[in-house]
Amino acid sequence: MRRDGIRRRASVARGVCLSWVESRLAAFEASWQIDATLSESAMMLFETMLLLTAHAAPTVAMIKRLSPRAAGDITLVGKVHNPIAEVVFPGVRGIPPPGLVDVEMVERTMFVAGGCLRKRWKVSFSGSPSAPSDATLSYAYAVTEVALRRSARCPRDGYVNISGGIEPAQAFAGLTYLDDIRSHRRKANFSCSDSTSSGFCVNPRILRQDLAKIRPWAIKQERDVTTIWMGEFKQGYMQVVTEVTYSVSDPANVTVSRRIPAPF
Repeated sequence: MRRDGIRRRASVARGVCLSWVESRLAAFEASWQIDATLSESAMMLFETMLLLTAHAAPTVAMIKRLSPRAAGDITLVGKVHNPIAEVVFPGVRGIPPPGLVDVEMVERTMFVAGGCLRKRWKVSFSGSPSAPSDATLSYAYAVTEVALRRSARCPRDGYVNISGGIEPAQAFAGLTYLDDIRSHRRKANFSCSDSTSSGFCVNPRILRQDLAKIRPWAIKQERDVTTIWMGEFKQGYMQVVTEVTYSVSDPANVTVSRRIPAPF
């Protein structure tokens, strides 16, 4: 009983401390127009104080107030990660479960052999549907993304999710081959199917032209077969999916399919 009482008092103390830090942080945010230099220093100080209270579950409100790097440090405690460069609140797809808030934390991009590499952390917060800002951390997991390097700097957008145990080098090779067949640098024999009645498969020339306009968003390789999914998300949904499949041992024969995905 005495031990439970100590735990309750410690929990209350942590809550009071965290509430005080958040209130003072909000006050300094409001004073930004008064003294930008002082406010910037104060923000750094209070970010540090929030990090010191990281044993209290991070909330959505806290994440919104912090810099991306500090938000990542308190959210991804115990997980191996690079500094977070961007925090994204993605658009909602369909009807979300009540009280659930999804956040994405994008790591700083790394230069690697063949292209650019980063991780995107999918973070979920849960709480009362009436107070989403108070939702607390539920879970977090990472997906690896790659992009071909086309200049001296890594691109900001256009990264492709790699899955199925594929190595980054394999993903870079697959994306390079896709670029080659779209731009006529490599010859390919296409087998094409289209359930959208878009004229996508009319002839190889139109097929290559249309493929060049579509952005790849995921790639995997299982044994000898590489599959690349392409398309654009609109209003949180993938309207049309284009799938490109080929064998690494026989890359000249490419299968392309175009379809409307299931609504869920």
